[in-house]
Amino acid sequence: MTPIPPHKTLMLLHRMVDVALTPLLEPMALEHATEGYVTVTRGDLDALVGVHGDPQAVLAGFGVRAPASGVMIAEPSLSSAVLSRIWRSDRNEGAPLTQVEGEILRQFLARVVGAWAHAWAEEGVKMLPEFTMAGALSMLQPQLADCRWHIARTVVRERGNDQPLGVLLFCYPDVLLPQLANEARSTMWRSRIERGLSDPERMRLTQRLGGPLRDVAITAPVKIHQNMTLGMLNALERGDVVAFDEGAGGDIAFEVLGRQVTGRLAAHGDQVALALTGPGEDQQYGDYETPPDEMQMHEQTPDYSNVYGSEPLMDDGLGMAI
Repeated sequence: MTPIPPHKTLMLLHRMVDVALTPLLEPMALEHATEGYVTVTRGDLDALVGVHGDPQAVLAGFGVRAPASGVMIAEPSLSSAVLSRIWRSDRNEGAPLTQVEGEILRQFLARVVGAWAHAWAEEGVKMLPEFTMAGALSMLQPQLADCRWHIARTVVRERGNDQPLGVLLFCYPDVLLPQLANEARSTMWRSRIERGLSDPERMRLTQRLGGPLRDVAITAPVKIHQNMTLGMLNALERGDVVAFDEGAGGDIAFEVLGRQVTGRLAAHGDQVALALTGPGEDQQYGDYETPPDEMQMHEQTPDYSNVYGSEPLMDDGLGMAI
């Protein structure tokens, strides 16, 4: 199986995080978007301390099976902007945090991690971020893995203003990426199933299901949908007979593994059977447009200078500026 490059893995996973963060930022008249995926060394990550103050950070674990923890970093200017809106007052950018301000910012970053985890859980991701500890980045440095780090760079702006207030960095150690790539691959496949498969994908799936998978037994629940009032539903008792809307000799609409089919109840020896008479109205998969391939990168990649703004380096083989 071809491995997914780190930046493509983050693209697939962070489109969900962007949506989840909106309810946190909108009330403060802020908007955001993940605009870059960069790779840095551990030294580059450490250099964030001192160049732009000592940014606030959160250590994020990913369960007992994860080889290392991740970290989320809030640029000092972003921390000041968030605190100013929470306090509804002006505050000097990058000024040292008071004890109360530090606790308020810690709670806000904990909510960000919660939304991040919820967004992934909704898509079936198993490796969910867990809030471990928060504090200045310099305090968390001993907990960070000594390897390359891959970062989803989320830019936060004031609503209606193109000038960024600051960036929020979601940082993943290189040793964690193979497991995250598997999660990204599974979410991509589920997304394609929901939107409908392209003709080539349907052909490949048909070939697989006609080969060794043809005789694999599964449990296929069959549902029969029937319209009735709440009063009728509440009054049902053992022995009651529920009449179908269709005529006695007509077809009945069934749902088998989410697929709509029509058929009639029948007998097969001593077993109750379903005699299919046709597919449902929503089975014309060929009418779907070919879904856009979320695994493809844009041909023109924006130039993101390091993480905050130092001299750009080149990623090893992926051709993206860091």
